[in-house]
Amino acid sequence: MPDERNLGGAAERAVVERYFAAVNARDMVAIVADLADDAEWSWPGSGEVIRGATAITAVVSGTPSLPHVLVHRIIGGPDLVAAVWTGDYGDGVPWRNISLFEFRSGRIVGKTDGFGSAFEPPAWRRALVSVEPLPKP
Repeated sequence: MPDERNLGGAAERAVVERYFAAVNARDMVAIVADLADDAEWSWPGSGEVIRGATAITAVVSGTPSLPHVLVHRIIGGPDLVAAVWTGDYGDGVPWRNISLFEFRSGRIVGKTDGFGSAFEPPAWRRALVSVEPLPKP
């Protein structure tokens, strides 16, 4: 669901929407369809960087279990688009995530994913915050 406050970048946000639809459809070809040849994906939590569309395609194709995804927000463009989403990797444990997609000439040249497993807020903070229900994909 795109954020309508954006004035530009509708085409890039549509690419991100197609990406997540492809993940949910388990469509390996469509997941990597909008990558530039020199694209890089990075996962700072593990320190991994995957360089080049060929290597990214190999990682996507070799992934044993793609998540079921529920996208909460897509915002930005045209050079940088952020997506906030929840994923379930098949074990019933939801992960709250953010993906930053970088674009050049309408193609994905970079994607950085931050993954976080859901957790309860600490007791000291509960009176100071509201807690959103954890949606499941």
